[in-house]
Amino acid sequence: MLKANLIVTGKEYDQYTPSEHDMALAFRVLASAHLEDYAEQRCREVARAGIERLQRSQPSRAGRGVVNWFVVTGNGQRGATPLDPQDFTSAERLKEALNAYVKSVASTHGIGGRNLRHLVVRLGVYEADLDQQLFDALDALAASRGQAAHLRVRRARSMTEPEVEWKTVEGVLPLLEQLDEALTRLVAG
Repeated sequence: MLKANLIVTGKEYDQYTPSEHDMALAFRVLASAHLEDYAEQRCREVARAGIERLQRSQPSRAGRGVVNWFVVTGNGQRGATPLDPQDFTSAERLKEALNAYVKSVASTHGIGGRNLRHLVVRLGVYEADLDQQLFDALDALAASRGQAAHLRVRRARSMTEPEVEWKTVEGVLPLLEQLDEALTRLVAG
């Protein structure tokens, strides 16, 4: 929908109007915001599902990942580090771990590669399973979003064709789908 409303195509670069370039900048900012919202929602969903499985005494890599992150980072410290596995899975401890994770998701501002990596590793995704291409693409998108949102952009020096804005986002989508499938698998085991 954003592409249809904001990206004008089929012109030579010098034929785009200033308002068409402004719409492309708006697309850059809004598309980045949509990707951020999607990634954050998905991470929260996976964390909740993982914790719910643990509450039912079912294995969940996502749930264990959240609890491990919670304990290792000291979020769950109330005295000595728990040694009994039951201490990690009490209803109260699981709720605390989930709340801390949700709070960490809410503290991200912009969805650069580093932000997303931190969120998914906390869910139990192994670093070796991550496609660096996704994180590089998100970093590039975050940098260009920052320019569009926070800097006065001189069109002659920094603007690309509006369609290039779409192609940048389009390149991220299949990589995000792969990550989404990996996140779904985390809940089951």
